[in-house]
Amino acid sequence: MDWNALIEERLAALRELYNEFYQEWEQAEENFYTEILLKMVEDGEINEAENKLFALMEEETKNAYINVGCSFYSTLQRMNEEELEFCGFSREEIADGLKDIMVLYCLM
Repeated sequence: MDWNALIEERLAALRELYNEFYQEWEQAEENFYTEILLKMVEDGEINEAENKLFALMEEETKNAYINVGCSFYSTLQRMNEEELEFCGFSREEIADGLKDIMVLYCLM
């Protein structure tokens, strides 16, 4: 399976939805959560960051959180295999996480 193509396809679909419904007032909240998650990724806490992302999304499915998820998974997509493996994560988990967001937002 071509994980990179699947991941890119899911990222594009999520970004398209996000752009349709984007509202400026959500940007501050979006930036706040994106920074938190990316700091966790930087610290090697990918699984914990993903759990935080989904806890946030399940609490309230705001459209701004789609972009937070895209930023999170785009960052992971740019990591090499060794970095992901060191953090206990895989390309398959990136694709699955994107699919879960799509399901949560009724895109699948």
